[in-house]
Amino acid sequence: MKKIILAMAVLVSSLMADVVVGGTLGYGNMDAEATAGGVSATADTKYTSLELKAGYQWEQARALVLFGSDNYKDDMGYEGEKNANYFGIEVDYLIPANEDTDIYAGVVLTDGSKDFVVDTVGFKDFGVKFGAIIETNDGISLEVGAQVKNREYDNYMGIDMEDDLVGVFVGLNFML
Repeated sequence: MKKIILAMAVLVSSLMADVVVGGTLGYGNMDAEATAGGVSATADTKYTSLELKAGYQWEQARALVLFGSDNYKDDMGYEGEKNANYFGIEVDYLIPANEDTDIYAGVVLTDGSKDFVVDTVGFKDFGVKFGAIIETNDGISLEVGAQVKNREYDNYMGIDMEDDLVGVFVGLNFML
């Protein structure tokens, strides 16, 4: 019975929400660290990102499903070691700034994989985002913001790897 009530509550709340789809382009800095057998190595590079999203937006919150790809610069050391693809969720709290603008802060959880030279390694991201959503036209909004994410890779051949990503993004959203 509890599951039925919960399902009905989710259905009713989704019917009261606006459907939002959109995408963002990002740019940032990535600090990487790898440890194996007590020896650590670090690297620093830039990345660009493309993120597509869809979900629901209420008056003071939004819940989104994300699909994204981070492309690392070639200076990481090996050709071909640069693509990270992920799928996840984002939940944001919206604060109205004025009639056309909402300020937001939210959390991001993703699961993905990165192509390395010899294999693909899975990872999990946890991060925070903050920014502004500016209504430009009926149903179209501009989104600008910044994010900080920690990416922890699955242990691969005894190597522990972790990336810290800090970046900015800009995008368009469409309310359906």
